[in-house]
Amino acid sequence: MIRPHLRKLVERFIPNLVILSSSEVVSPIRIQSIETVKVTDAD
Repeated sequence: MIRPHLRKLVERFIPNLVILSSSEVVSPIRIQSIETVKVTDAD
């Protein structure tokens, strides 16, 4: 899971930031993805 790592990275600068996945947002609310974080295995 990447969420805990992302949280730890940004909490120093934006302590109240909530990190959600798109599946956690209720239906009538529209969201727009600005960026996507991808995790790949290092060679």
